[in-house]
Amino acid sequence: MFEQVLDSLIECTKDIKGAKVENNKFCVSVHYRNVEKNWKIVGQRVLHSLKDYPRLRLTHRRKVLEVRPVIDWDKGKAVTFLLESLGLSNCDMCCLYMLEMIGQMKMLLRF
Repeated sequence: MFEQVLDSLIECTKDIKGAKVENNKFCVSVHYRNVEKNWKIVGQRVLHSLKDYPRLRLTHRRKVLEVRPVIDWDKGKAVTFLLESLGLSNCDMCCLYMLEMIGQMKMLLRF
């Protein structure tokens, strides 16, 4: 499914100068920070491409649209899962995170 969406997004944005589609393995990102004008058309085309994929959701970050599966998962849950898997969830330890973006606060707030 992701390959189809990736191909569709590459195709629908190929004529928009500055738009870039990136395969991030577990999501597909559409960058529009380098689009000089008509950047709204990027969002319209991405939304149109996703209309046939109800199991995918669109999230928005700083001039990046991300297509992700509809699952209840974030970086904080990933860290919790790793700690539990390694048997470290009940240890007296402190996890320190360097946040790249405000959106990553979910990971920090999990602890």
